[in-house]
Amino acid sequence: MDLSVASDFIFEYNQWGRRFNNRLVEPAVQPPLTSHIASVGYIVLRNAFDTERESYFLLNATQIPNPGHQHADRGSFSLYAFNTPLAIDYGVHDYAVTRGEWYSRSHAHNMVQFGNRESVQPARIAHHLFDEQFDYVDVDLSRPAGHDYHRHVFFLKPHGYLIWDDIQSEESARYHLHVLASEVSQTSKSIQNGSTADIVFRCQNDVDLECHILSPQAATLDQPLEVRDAPHPIRFWAQKNSMPAVVHTVTPKWLQIEQHRPGQDFLTFLYPRRPDSSSIEFVELQQSEGEVSAAELRIGGERIRFVFGRAGRNAEILDGAAAIIRKADNSNRTEAYLIDGKRLVVEQGFEISVNHPTSLVVRTRDVGQVYEITNFGDGFERVELKLPWTGDLDKVKVSSNESAATPVTINATRGTFSFVLYEDHYRVELAD
Repeated sequence: MDLSVASDFIFEYNQWGRRFNNRLVEPAVQPPLTSHIASVGYIVLRNAFDTERESYFLLNATQIPNPGHQHADRGSFSLYAFNTPLAIDYGVHDYAVTRGEWYSRSHAHNMVQFGNRESVQPARIAHHLFDEQFDYVDVDLSRPAGHDYHRHVFFLKPHGYLIWDDIQSEESARYHLHVLASEVSQTSKSIQNGSTADIVFRCQNDVDLECHILSPQAATLDQPLEVRDAPHPIRFWAQKNSMPAVVHTVTPKWLQIEQHRPGQDFLTFLYPRRPDSSSIEFVELQQSEGEVSAAELRIGGERIRFVFGRAGRNAEILDGAAAIIRKADNSNRTEAYLIDGKRLVVEQGFEISVNHPTSLVVRTRDVGQVYEITNFGDGFERVELKLPWTGDLDKVKVSSNESAATPVTINATRGTFSFVLYEDHYRVELAD
């Protein structure tokens, strides 16, 4: 029995007014915003807990199959936001032969399906990074299906979720998305170096779920994607603690996205929004070897760039899995996340290099020339920063969170600083 997981479940039940008298676990407390339940194989990405803007994204990466009771749902997800179910997992509430079989199969879950096979192979959480402004998880779904497939989820707090399905396979695949919506509309838009297909699902409580499809390309208004009613409904309780229970039966909308060729990546951005939410605009794509290698968007006063580095793409700016660069429109604030990599060019004259693949974030601040580095790696890292600065080297100060007043030994030439990260947080100050 995993006592920490049991405590989290009891916390959730108590939120719904249930009473427990269980001496096996400590009194339940609020779980962390984002959780990695390694013993079970679930990732929960959460934000704005216990507010009307709360959201959570549950990703299934379970490893141990249960031959007596399981669904073909490895790599699937569920999404709730603004107290509203959006992308849902049906579960099984009707065990009739035909309907029960449909509910448990891969095509009834929010996931990628290869051919007509069912996704029951063990999954593995290959990498994760949890931060106040950004969460990332990489789930390896390759074994033992005979293809190389990773599902990467980037949670751009507080906005939305970019899902990159990195696929290398000779077998064709399709992307399933089930949304609890009453209406659907779709458009397409040409942007720099590509296009987007944009689908808006009108959900409950005046909440929309926008699905922006960046890959595969070439979805147009003349050839809209098929969004249809799912063949079977879902039932859920509409009121908590009501007697008798109030049950709604709703038929979700079912989106299927087809590849243009086997092995093609899927790249989608899911954006839950209310009428007062910021608008989102994709402004540029970059492509390499027939795949999207970078995508840039504007939202909430920020310009955000995603860079995808698997299979040698973007070697000139990234050596690693991925990177995120966030820049505020009206200030000098920049956040650069390097994920499981060695090198990232943030902008002209600003470069990060480490001695072996790791994950870290470099933040710049508005006041002065200050660079804050947080290291998410497990060991010591030698970091080299190339910065657009040509001041007096004697005025450079590098300090750690453990000894903020003591400068760290650095090797420096004008504009380049090299030092070893012994702690998880460092601060580089450049005096004028």
